[in-house]
Formats: sequence, structure tokens, C-alpha cells
Amino acid sequence: MCVFLCGMQKCFTFAQIIKQCAIINMAVSKTKAKLVDVARQLFAKMGVENTTMNDIALASKKGRRTLYTYFKSKEDIYMAVVESELDILSDIMKRVVEKDISPDQKIIEMIYTRLDAVKEVVYRNGTLRATFFRDIWRVEKVRKRFDAKEIQLFKDVLREGVEKGVFQVDDIDMTAELVHYSVKGIEVPYIRGHIGAKLTDETRWGAYFSLIGCAIIVVMNIVFVPVYGYIASAWASVAGYGVIMLLSYWMGQKKYPIQYDLKSLGLYILLAAVLYVIGEQVPISDLVLRLAFRTVLLLLFVAYIVKKDLPLSQLPVINRFIKKK
Repeated sequence: MCVFLCGMQKCFTFAQIIKQCAIINMAVSKTKAKLVDVARQLFAKMGVENTTMNDIALASKKGRRTLYTYFKSKEDIYMAVVESELDILSDIMKRVVEKDISPDQKIIEMIYTRLDAVKEVVYRNGTLRATFFRDIWRVEKVRKRFDAKEIQLFKDVLREGVEKGVFQVDDIDMTAELVHYSVKGIEVPYIRGHIGAKLTDETRWGAYFSLIGCAIIVVMNIVFVPVYGYIASAWASVAGYGVIMLLSYWMGQKKYPIQYDLKSLGLYILLAAVLYVIGEQVPISDLVLRLAFRTVLLLLFVAYIVKKDLPLSQLPVINRFIKKK
């Protein structure tokens, strides 16, 4: 905010004050944008955890005092980086809405444009994408404003479609939110390449595999439940869904090969199997002690997950106590 001062030698007119304010605000915006851009580049190159406020100050050549004038912490500037990327995405979405095409084409183009733009942002930022996947909760805080804008854009297109007779929608607000959250739900799989432009009409395979899995479950229930009791029903479910998973993986790799981290998946399955066998085979007659022992085994599995794929420093609330300064 600019303050009007009339000194002994010179007074400023209102127009001059407005002009000076505009110049100052422009300088502030440029400085802040410069800091955000430098931070984004460092985050992409070194990772968020390995970048310090001092690194950003040195790279921007603005000094620590200037940096802390605009941002109180590294988390603040990280959020600013995410917000700047979302602002760009929002502008891209607006341009699609303003195109002279039919509303149904707009909806489709908005969805693909949004998914492609988010994917491009995440991959363009190099090592920052790892933080994106681990740090969904913090990113969501910043995304609320973007989400509201996007929902409004979907509302505008749906309303246009209703007025032109292209859509028959009873509740535009609810439909816009459903479209928004549906697209948001496939965002991470799309970024990882699990779904995307290569998909074709191969949904029949899902039906075939489901029927095969269902047949396995039914047959195993009929054969084994009378012999082993209802525990066999659980075995049947594991076997049926396991076959569906393997068939889906086989067909997926045949049609659209994806480099899954099979080593990590195998380690998770092996660890779960080992802990299950230990829990079942260790004889503990006391019910409370047996439950306590199995709870410890479960916590060991959770600890492995946290250690390997879900750092506590990325969890909301908890990260306040263990986050690096």
C-alpha cells in the first residue's frame, strides 16, 4: 500500500501517487515472480527436500532478506510454485471455453487439455514430480481455488449446451462437480501413463476376465466350503481376483506396455505373505496376546510402507513435528 506524503519541498498529485503505486506494485510482482521461477527450477533440479531457502536466495541474486520478505518458509514458496502452475493451467482452460466450437466438443477438449497440461507440468518439473505424488495433501490446499474455477468453467459450458439443446441436464451445478471430480480421479493414472490417448475399445476383455474370476470363486466355494468352512470363501476370493489381476496385467502388457515397478510390488507381496505365515504359525493361546502380536506384525508392514513410499514428512499435521527446517 502506498502512503501519500507531502514534504517541505514537494507535494505529489493524486495521479502521481497512483502512478508511483503502480510502478512499485509492478516491481514487487516481478521480484516475487522471479523468486518463484528460480525456486521452481531448483525444486525441479534438486528436489524440494534438498533445496534450501539459502539456495533460492543465492540463485535469484536477491538476498535472504528479500526472499523472506515475500515468503516466510520453503513451504510457502513451494505452494507459490504450485499455484503459479495452476494459474497457467486455468488460463489454458479458459481459452478452450472461449473457442467457437460446440459445447460437447468443448467438454471433451477441456478434459483432454486439462489432463495433458497437468501431465506436462508434472514431467517438466523433473524431480518435483516425485514430491507431487507424495505430497497430494499439501497440493490440494492450493488446488481448491483452481478447482472452484474449473467447476465454474464446466458449469458455463454445460449451461451453454443446455441453452443450445446439445445437453439435457437437470442439475448443472451437480453435473459440473461430477465431471470435475471424475477427471480429477483419473489424473494420477493418466500422468503415470496407465491410461491415456492409446486406449481403444478393449473393454470386452474386462468382462471376459470378470466372468473367469467369478467362475473360479463360485467353483471354489462349492468345492471347498463344505470341507474347510467359510474360510475357504476368503481363499476363493483371493484366487478369483488374483486371476483377474494377472490376466489384466498380461493383456495390458500385450496391448499397452507399461514399465511397472515389479520389484517393489513383489517385495510388498512377499513381505505380506511372510508376516501372514508368521502370524498364523506362531502358537499363542492367549487371545489378547495373539491379537497384540499380530498387531505388531501389521505395524511392521505399515512401517515398511512409510519408509519406502510414504515419508512422514509429507503427511499433514505429522509433518509439523518432524519436518526439516
